[in-house]
Amino acid sequence: MARLLFVYQRMVTFVEHDRGILSSEHELEDLMFPLHSPAGGNTVGWLLGRHRAMKAAMRDVDGVFVWFGDLPGASAVRWARKYGKRSIVVAGGYDGAYLPGTGYGLQHRFGRRHVTRYAFNNADLVLTVSKALRKDLYRFCRPRREVMIYNGLPTGLYSPKGTQERKALTVSELTPQTIWRKGVRDFVRAAESLADVGFTVVGRSEGDTVEGLKAVAPDNVTFTGFIPFEELLARFQSHKVYVQASAYESFGYAPAEAMLCGAVPVVTRRGALPEVVGDTGFYAPYGDPEGLADAIGRALASDKGPSARRRVVERFPLEKRRDALLGAVAGVLDREALPSAPSST
Repeated sequence: MARLLFVYQRMVTFVEHDRGILSSEHELEDLMFPLHSPAGGNTVGWLLGRHRAMKAAMRDVDGVFVWFGDLPGASAVRWARKYGKRSIVVAGGYDGAYLPGTGYGLQHRFGRRHVTRYAFNNADLVLTVSKALRKDLYRFCRPRREVMIYNGLPTGLYSPKGTQERKALTVSELTPQTIWRKGVRDFVRAAESLADVGFTVVGRSEGDTVEGLKAVAPDNVTFTGFIPFEELLARFQSHKVYVQASAYESFGYAPAEAMLCGAVPVVTRRGALPEVVGDTGFYAPYGDPEGLADAIGRALASDKGPSARRRVVERFPLEKRRDALLGAVAGVLDREALPSAPSST
């Protein structure tokens, strides 16, 4: 059993899953490293404080496991090298993604891309969560060692239940950035062409973003705001179609959740969505509300729900990620001691 520093920005579902997997065989010390001060104070001071906390914690662990190769990843790799500890960085999406013409992804940002590349190029192991993200990562980085391991889902938590309604669902935080990247505005626009179909948007809103969407939404669109998992599960089960009309997804966790509940997925061919959906769903061009409406209509008339569920059960169970993740981490920890990097200020 090794002692690992577990670094994360916020405890979202897939990060929590990895923490549970690692804690089953290793002793973990948590370090939360968000990129903004929780109290809304001085961000630069906050980041410097987190950097120093990383340095202090690194002395007493065997290695560090960090989600996302942003500033936390670079800090983790720097101190791991200085003290001769192992470093594992997960490339989770925005840190390795590259969407020309959109500005999405850290590789577009001059200062941040150099920070990110330092983390990916100098970590002892980089983990990617899809083939699409791996391809993007190698546009700019040359990791010492990289392993692709798909995200996993606890399939036992999800199952079809009851009669599915003639409805389409999408889940996304509603911010000025996510409503275009997740295709929420296109989803709302598509509802105009399917007046007899219920459209549901789940997710908390930032500022007045939801008000802007409501202003262009027809009467058959419902906005729920944030809902707890139990209610979200019920929505997955009751809606015949799940839509992810995104410009980019490094994996596609929400579509996979819905597929486990028997929903037919409608997605774009962007990022890793085809890897998750395969031939069990329907595809629409990104940024095309009419094309999206057509795909939703075909999905509503299909019987692909059972095959969509089988695909996730067979390909993306959490047990698969557990075995691969523990094996990859063990391979890094079992290597001979690494030399310390030269000290710098």
